[in-house]
Order: sequence, then structure tokens, then C-alpha cells
Amino acid sequence: MDNVYNLLDQAQLPLNLTAISIRELFFMNVAPCDIYGPEDEVFKIIVPKGSYVNKRVIKSLLTEGHIHLFVKNESRKEMIVSLQNNLTQLTRSLSIGNSFEKAKSQMNLLSINMGHLYQDPINDETLQLQYLCSKSLAYFLMKNLDLLEPLYSDFIEQKHHYVLMQPLISSILVLGILKQSGHYNDQEIENLFITSYFKDIGMSIIPPEKYDQEELTEEEKKLLLKHTNYSVSILKGRLPLLPSHFNIIKNHHAFSMLNSEVNKMTPSMLNGGDIIGFETVIISVMDIIAAMITPRPYRDSTKIFESLDLVRNLISDQYPAEFRLIVSFFKNFFLNR
Repeated sequence: MDNVYNLLDQAQLPLNLTAISIRELFFMNVAPCDIYGPEDEVFKIIVPKGSYVNKRVIKSLLTEGHIHLFVKNESRKEMIVSLQNNLTQLTRSLSIGNSFEKAKSQMNLLSINMGHLYQDPINDETLQLQYLCSKSLAYFLMKNLDLLEPLYSDFIEQKHHYVLMQPLISSILVLGILKQSGHYNDQEIENLFITSYFKDIGMSIIPPEKYDQEELTEEEKKLLLKHTNYSVSILKGRLPLLPSHFNIIKNHHAFSMLNSEVNKMTPSMLNGGDIIGFETVIISVMDIIAAMITPRPYRDSTKIFESLDLVRNLISDQYPAEFRLIVSFFKNFFLNR
């Protein structure tokens, strides 16, 4: 009889499993729940609850071909809470010890948590954690500008999915440019960093399987273009941003390749016909550059200075001063590369 029950449990198990990323294990010391993997055509526990997780364990999993990992549906929350606790602890000790290693881990955990937020954008706890920890990162980066380029370079190599990678890359670049401009105090830069980082949360309305498709239907393209308005709807009243920041989010694709023509855009093409300012130009353009320098399943990444050629075509006539600042920043940013 026990064998019959075991067979029934095994047959039903796939219906009660949720996929996780093996990347999540890099930021855990102990497995908070049983972790399953397919083996001999059935699912088995390959990392028991409470067992230590380290690089050796992860390497062993990869060597044995355990790329696809799963946890029981009711245990998924335990995994998320464990990762969020680690993110909180890292954020509190960001400037203690090896600041570069701490910030590197925090950026990776922020991206993992952003993935959880995309899956559940109305979860206030996940949103607030993301907001508070990204604020701390912005403060840290402004006080450690010498680490900006090394952290950016390391983060690029982590190869998070571009939907999670692009917002943080573009926000790091925004922070660097605003600092170099000398026109903004730290509080203003922090708020614009947050604006840039959360501007694409409306992408959570897009079915995940559509992210990696090169060809989309006209209806899917229209839905994609609406994500800026959805971002405002998701964030308004939940993040302490000013109306001007929400206006930036609404218009951050003013010069984007999402538009039907990749030509010079004019202010009259914006939502509501608003004339955009310096902040919107910088956030929009850094979003384009971050998109181009991160690879897609259907194309390779573009070299940074090749992406500047497109930016020149898009904004140099309308915004010559902004374009000169952007070029100057990237020359300095990659001076030692």
C-alpha cells in the first residue's frame, strides 16, 4: 500500500512544483526548503531542507546536469523570504568590510527581488523592500564613484535576464551622468535614480514568454508601448515620487526604438505634447543605451560607442548640450577599459 501512495505522490508532484533559478542558490547559506530536480524521469529532492549551500554544492548540481530546479508551491514563499532577508542584511552592512563585494551581491539580489516584483507587482512588501534597498544603493554609489564602473562591468557579466538587468544598468549610468553634470544635489540624484530604476515595472503586464520574441503582433506591440502608463499606475501612491518624476516615467520612451520610426523625435511626439526636460532626455537615452548593450535571445549586444551613434541621430540636433555631456561621460567612464 505504501508503494501505491508513493507512486500517487510522485505522479502528482509535478503539479505542485514551481520552477526556481539556480542563481538564487548563490545567495543562500542554507536551503530553506526541499529543492527538487528531475532525475531518471521523476522528481527527487536534490538539496534537502536545512542543508548547507555553497559554491561546491552549486558546482556539483551543474556538473550533474541539474539546471532546472523546483520547490513545492507552498515553499516558494520561504525561498523568497530567505532571499529578501539576505538582501536586507546586505543593505544594512553595505559600507562595512569589502564594500565592492557587498555592493556586487546587493545588486544581484536586487535584480532577483525585482524578478519577484515583476511576478507580483501589487505586493507592497516586495515593492517597499526594493525601494529602500535601491535607495541605499544610490547613496552608496554617490559616495563611492570610483566603484561605479567596476560594479557596472561586473554586473554586466552576471547575465541576468535583460528585463531585470536593463533598469539597473540604465540607472547606474543616469546617476553617473547627473553627478558629472554638477547641476543636481544628492537627494535629487537619488530620486531620479529611483525614477529610472522603477520606470519599467509596467512590463509586468507583458506575458513573460513574449520578452524573448523578436517578432510581435501589432496588438502585442501596442501593449508593450503602454507599459509606461502601466508603470505610473502601479507606482502612483506607493512610491514617494513627485508628479514630475511620474511624468518622466510616462515619457521615458520619447526617443525609444519602440517607436515606429528610429528617426529624430520631436517634443510634439510625446504623451500630451509636453516639452521634455534634461532629466527625461537623460533617462530616456540611458534606457536606449542599456537596451543596446544588453543582449537579447535574438541578437547580440552592441558596443557602447556604436550605441552613441544612434543617440547622436536621435537627439544631437534638438539637445546638443545633453549629447555632449553624454559623450563626455562615457569617455571618462570607460577611460581605463
